[in-house]
Amino acid sequence: MVPLEYCKLLFGSLPPDAHLTLSWLVGKRCRSKRFKRKDLDAFVEKALKLGEQYNTFYSCAPTNLPLESTARGSNEHVTAMMALRADIDLLSLAAHAQRELPKTLDEIKAFINEVLPPPTAIIFTGHGVHLMYIFAEPMFITDDESRKRASEVQQAFHRYVSTKALERGWKIDNCSDLARMLRFPGTMNLKDSEHPVRC
Repeated sequence: MVPLEYCKLLFGSLPPDAHLTLSWLVGKRCRSKRFKRKDLDAFVEKALKLGEQYNTFYSCAPTNLPLESTARGSNEHVTAMMALRADIDLLSLAAHAQRELPKTLDEIKAFINEVLPPPTAIIFTGHGVHLMYIFAEPMFITDDESRKRASEVQQAFHRYVSTKALERGWKIDNCSDLARMLRFPGTMNLKDSEHPVRC
C-alpha cells in the first residue's frame, strides 16, 4: 500500500474541509502545517518531501485548529477518531531506551496472529510497527461526552494490547491519546542518525 492509498483509507471518509496536521522535527523544534482533507494529494506530497530530510509525522485525527495555525494540536482539538492503533517497537540499542521489546518482526507477526484481529494496515516504521484498525466511519467528537467516550475506547484497546504484550515480557508505548502523531509512511526514520531507514 503506497502512502497516498493509506491516507485515503484513513482520512477519505472525512468531510472535504476537515483539517489534517503534518509535523516535522528541525533539530529539537517541532514545526507543523495543516491541510484540508480535499487537498490530500498535497498533504502526502509535502510529507514525502519533508520526510527525506526530517523526521516527519501526521496526526491520526482531524482537528478544529485553523489552517494558519502552526500548533501541533492536542486532545481538545480533535474532531473525530479514525482508528484504533498500537505502536510496537523493536529492540534497538540506538533507537529505543526500552529493553523489554520483541527482537524480530517475526515475533511481532506471531503476536498479531495469535492475540489480535487482522489490522487494516501494518506500517513498518524502521524500528517497530504501527498497527492500524481503521473504522468504516469516523467516530465524530462533538462535545465533552463524545470526547470522553472516544478516549475510553482508545485507552481500552491500548490496555488490552499492552496486557497481552506483557505476557511476552514486552512493554509497549502508550499511543492512546486522541491527538497522537505517528511517523508518516514512506519517509525516512532518522532516530538513529548513523543508520537511517525508511518507514
